[in-house]
Amino acid sequence: GLDCGRVNGTFCDNNCTGHGTCTPLGTCQCYTGYSGTECDQVRGSCPQNCTGHGACDETTSLCVCDPHYTGPACNLLDPPCPADCSGRGRCVRGICRCKAGYSGRDCSVTCPGRCSGHGDCTNATCSCEPGYTGADCSVLNDVTVYPVDWAVLAYSPILTFLFYFTCAAFLMIVLGYLINYCLGHRGFAAIPFYTYLTSSSIADYQLKPSANM
Repeated sequence: GLDCGRVNGTFCDNNCTGHGTCTPLGTCQCYTGYSGTECDQVRGSCPQNCTGHGACDETTSLCVCDPHYTGPACNLLDPPCPADCSGRGRCVRGICRCKAGYSGRDCSVTCPGRCSGHGDCTNATCSCEPGYTGADCSVLNDVTVYPVDWAVLAYSPILTFLFYFTCAAFLMIVLGYLINYCLGHRGFAAIPFYTYLTSSSIADYQLKPSANM
């Protein structure tokens, strides 16, 4: 018919620009070397060559834009940052992400000594890291108190051994006293508890009548 872009009642935009065929679904099936909804892009080329503000992905024919640029052809600027962050930060969607030692909407506020690399700059004041002090965070604290990590101490092999050794010694003293008390041993007649552990019979240590009685 007069409209060469119509196939079986289906219409493709711009007749696929002569670089493809129109499918019954109304979409273009591009010839080799072409891409896009209208087959109007040479594969490996991007819209307007990304206007010089991005790189072309030859596989997808899409632009990968440089920072601060957006759009299909990288021809749109992201919201600008105040004073371009004064060269002391990075602009992210119109907001400055300042480098260490700088603050403010445009990163123009400087902290003393840029906090010596040991703190964050906020409203021209340094917030020092633990262990550092001073207006510029340059003074190392002489004494730094760190919280005790009881979990580490609990799993220390030496402390674990000392704990069980102390408990065992205390238990032996108590048991030794009770056994001596029950057997009637008093004072110097008391027998150390460990001797009971090697005895064949506790009866060996029971008090016997005196020969003079």
